[in-house]
Amino acid sequence: MRRLFFSIVEHLQALLAEQTETHDDTATLQFQSQVDELVPELGLVEERQAGHTAMADALAGALANQADQANAASGAQTAGAGATGGTDADMAAETADQAQAAAAAAGEVRAAAGRMQGARVVLADAAERAASMSPDLEPALTDQLAALEHVENAIRLLQPPQQNDEGGDDGSGQPGGQVAQAEPPQDAERMSQRQALRRLQAISDRDAQRQRERGQEAGQRVPVEKDW
Repeated sequence: MRRLFFSIVEHLQALLAEQTETHDDTATLQFQSQVDELVPELGLVEERQAGHTAMADALAGALANQADQANAASGAQTAGAGATGGTDADMAAETADQAQAAAAAAGEVRAAAGRMQGARVVLADAAERAASMSPDLEPALTDQLAALEHVENAIRLLQPPQQNDEGGDDGSGQPGGQVAQAEPPQDAERMSQRQALRRLQAISDRDAQRQRERGQEAGQRVPVEKDW
């Protein structure tokens, strides 16, 4: 069961990286003014977003299936512990914890898939409207960020932080012979930083565009000097 968890965590980590890249590309397209480039690029981003949604759906189903299998195994181990005693009770408790983690992670990934689908719909609609009006991709960006948070939550559920065991010393200076791990950055803070950077870049891009437009207008207004 642990090996299956590790395999799914690897897929979730890959999905997280790919969705992050798609979010970054969407943020760039939010301020793309060349319609002939915007329409096909939106189509490509929407296609990738659809792929992320399908992958999230598949992983949510796999996690739900693992939760069912772990619950069944825990029940069998509990029955064995009642009949023979021994360590089956501990194994049953551990398997029950794994079932609970898998079920919770399945819920997070299912929620991520829903937000990914929402982003895909916005991107598809934007691709259709881009030729006639400037698309608003902010709802897609919001859904993508929420999807990333749900995937991160799922990974965290399947990889709970390991606690140091008491006693023992391997020379590392930490109890239990384990090196203390630095605390990971807060997800909410990382999301806020990502949004802030995107908004700052957007403001900079818009300001640069205005400067170019003003320069073009000034060039057009230069009076023609008469030669008579």
